[in-house]
Amino acid sequence: MKITMVGDCAHVGYELAKELRKRGHIVKQIMFNHNSKLRYLKALTVPLRLAFDDCDLIHAHYARFPMYAAALSGKPFIVHCHGSDLRLGISRTKEHFLRKAKIIIASTPDLSNYRGGMTYLPNPVPWDFHDMNVPKSGGVYFKHKQDPTLPPCLKDYTDCEVRERNVPFTDMPKVLNSYEYVLDFHFHCLSKLALEALGCGCKVVTWDGNIVTDLPDKHRPEQVVDRLLEIYKEALQ
Repeated sequence: MKITMVGDCAHVGYELAKELRKRGHIVKQIMFNHNSKLRYLKALTVPLRLAFDDCDLIHAHYARFPMYAAALSGKPFIVHCHGSDLRLGISRTKEHFLRKAKIIIASTPDLSNYRGGMTYLPNPVPWDFHDMNVPKSGGVYFKHKQDPTLPPCLKDYTDCEVRERNVPFTDMPKVLNSYEYVLDFHFHCLSKLALEALGCGCKVVTWDGNIVTDLPDKHRPEQVVDRLLEIYKEALQ
C-alpha cells in the first residue's frame, strides 16, 4: 500500500510510518509547520503536489492545514485528529472539510465528546524508552500551553517539579527517565506525554487520582498499525 502522510503531531505519524515501512508499505511524509508564516501558502501548494503524488491514500495529521491540503488534492484521504484541533472548537469551514474525509480518527477517546462519527486509534508508543541505569526521584508536572494554570492539588505533591512543555520529542525520554512519577491532569484520558512516561517506567497520576504503572498493550506500535491497516482498507473500499 502507498500512503502519503501530511503533517505530524507528537511524533505519532513518525511511529506509524516506521511500523508501516517494516511491513513493506511505502510511506511518504510531507511535514507541515503550523507556526510558519508560510503555512497558508503551503496549504495551497501542497494540494498540487499531492494531486500528482503516486499514493493510494492520504493520511492527514491534524484537522487544520494538513486536512485542507489533503481535501483540496482531490484524492481519498483520512483525517487524524490529535486534540487541540477539536478541543479549541470546530468552525463551519473545519466541519465542511471533515465531512469530506473517508474516515476521521481520534487519537484519544475523549475527542468523541467534541464530535461524533470518529474512529478511535490509540497513540503508538515505543517500548524502548526506559533507561534502567538512570536513578529516578520525585515527580514532574508539565504545564500545558492551552491551560497554563496550575491545579490546586499540586501543593499535595511536595517533591514535584513544574516544567514548561518545551522539550523536543527526541529529548523527552531522557527527561522523563529521571522522574519517579508524572502528574497528568489536563484531560480525562491518558495524554501522549503520560503514555511516554509509562514507557519510561514512570508512574502516572491521572486526573481522577488513580495511579497507572503499566503502559497498556493497545499502545504498542504493532497493535496500533494492525488497526490502522484495517482503517486504511475500509477507507479505500
